[in-house]
Amino acid sequence: MDFKNIHPQNSYRTFTPAPTPPRRWKKKLAFLVFLAAVFYVLFVYILPSVEVTVFLSAENFDKEYDITLDQNVSGEVTAGNVFPAKFYQVSGEDRGNFKATGQKNTGDKASGNVTFYNFTGRSQPVTKEMELKHSSGQIYFLKNELTIPAAQISDLGEIVAGKIIGEIEAQEAGEVYNQKPGRVVIPIVANEIQDKIYGETDDLGGGTSKITQVVSQEDLNNAQIDLSNRLSPKLKDKIKNQIKKDSEIMRNELTILEIDNVDKSTEINKEVSDFEMKINATLKALVYDEVVLKKYLKSKILLDLPDNKMVAEDDLGQLEITVKEMDLALGVVKIKVRAQHKVLPKTDVSVIKDSIKGLKEQDARRYVLSLPNVRDARFVFTYNLLDKIPNNLNKIKIKVGN
Repeated sequence: MDFKNIHPQNSYRTFTPAPTPPRRWKKKLAFLVFLAAVFYVLFVYILPSVEVTVFLSAENFDKEYDITLDQNVSGEVTAGNVFPAKFYQVSGEDRGNFKATGQKNTGDKASGNVTFYNFTGRSQPVTKEMELKHSSGQIYFLKNELTIPAAQISDLGEIVAGKIIGEIEAQEAGEVYNQKPGRVVIPIVANEIQDKIYGETDDLGGGTSKITQVVSQEDLNNAQIDLSNRLSPKLKDKIKNQIKKDSEIMRNELTILEIDNVDKSTEINKEVSDFEMKINATLKALVYDEVVLKKYLKSKILLDLPDNKMVAEDDLGQLEITVKEMDLALGVVKIKVRAQHKVLPKTDVSVIKDSIKGLKEQDARRYVLSLPNVRDARFVFTYNLLDKIPNNLNKIKIKVGN
């Protein structure tokens, strides 16, 4: 091998990196110390904040106001507590099948002859619509109209009753109307002459029972109510989807469901086991901004509070509404509103702020709980490494709640 031809670049060499000058390490260390200092200042003095909620013992306070909701006004509340509202109207239909639960006796009606007597001086007409009450308590009707002749005076001066025979039948089918001979009176006739105008029956018979299933009026009413209850929430959802603001609400008290049309596959007393019904209905509603109304009523309540009482800043209260008058055709509803609030002892939050600044959470809590009427306290720290109340009053927020 010719060692002379070996190029020096092809030989292997080991290189040792030059040592970093001490000055570079010092710069890095100084930069890290600076970052740590900035971090400490930010999270101990600048960024930390705390929100303290002080829970006080509360009393109930309520007051009633007369409010008019009117779709014809806009903007703020006008004189006379007239409050702007919006009118909505949607239509829809629903249908369903329902069971017939009614019962009808389709057997035969009892019948028989009756002899009427009239001991008065005036004739008495009896129509097919006039009830005839048997001494058994059952009701019958004439098959054909008649007139009971007036009484006559005999040659001997005696009263001879007017008399006529008619045929009657029971009010309904059934064996209960099969009765022995008895007296029938005409309830429509004055009580004082019912013993002078009456009838005497022969045996009443032929009544039989055959119970069949039919559609009752109650079945039809219940079917319409059921369909209305099913359709109403669907129409309310349609209106809710049209409402733009979350604070605008639709109360059930301010809605009306109007039935426009009812189609049913059968009529009352028809012999069927089930039937179909369809309704078309329109839901009308008046919608208002409840948050704005609550704020308005709260401003009025604050004027009526005693000087030593207050309402929490974020407490808008609860509203209980009673409808007095409603005319959705005009878009106007008069309501009575009972505004309910939790009233707290008046508290100077600036004093609390000044007293807890710079304290640790445990000491601040102990101080707050020592105050009169305080039930509890909640501390929520933000960007705070030490759980310590900031010294900067602007970083301390005090809320009062119940």
